[in-house]
Amino acid sequence: MSNACRRAARGKSKGALSLVAFRQLADRIPRDFRRTGCWNLIRAGVPEHVAMQITGHLTREVFLRYDIVDERDLNAAVERLAAYHATQRAASGARS
Repeated sequence: MSNACRRAARGKSKGALSLVAFRQLADRIPRDFRRTGCWNLIRAGVPEHVAMQITGHLTREVFLRYDIVDERDLNAAVERLAAYHATQRAASGARS
């Protein structure tokens, strides 16, 4: 485990809370945190070029390797598309 993970696990926590944090961080590597940071920045709506500056990525290609799409992303996209189509149908009906 990296020193950063050990320091994060120790933090200002005491006792059992510190042990829980340690167990959650024990199998992590720095790239895991970077990946989570990328994912959270993009899902929070931060523009990609800003997220890249925050995470230190120099190229979009490498940044996109960290921005992993999962099932939740796909479901959210389908829901947004359905909402868009519903809005378009409603607008078309209002014009008729």
